[in-house]
Amino acid sequence: MEKIKITFEISKEDLLTALKEVGREFDLKLKKDIDSEELEETLSSDISNYFDWSLTEFLEEGLNNDLYREFYEED
Repeated sequence: MEKIKITFEISKEDLLTALKEVGREFDLKLKKDIDSEELEETLSSDISNYFDWSLTEFLEEGLNNDLYREFYEED
């Protein structure tokens, strides 16, 4: 099976801010000294698994917003 690798970068500050916001919803406080390498490995794996699971929904949302249409033939 041919594979395509899709990657993206996010600032550590933005990621930590998002983790803090989500943690508040669960009454959790983020640790002060998080291992960046461990966080990157864990999230990369989880995001990849989630994305595989929800790829169809992701693409449908994109098409609803007129994205990715250049990859389709026009009638």
